[in-house]
Amino acid sequence: WDAYYQLAKVLIKEGDEDSARSFMETLLKKNPGYKKRDEVESLLQKL
Repeated sequence: WDAYYQLAKVLIKEGDEDSARSFMETLLKKNPGYKKRDEVESLLQKL
């Protein structure tokens, strides 16, 4: 699951916010108990 989060951060740096959002939303949907959920949600709000 960390790979989804890390890839999303790379995509944001590359300017592909739509794909990053998709990866993070998928991560939260498939793993609602993800240990870094707060970080992911915070990053999503910034997009």
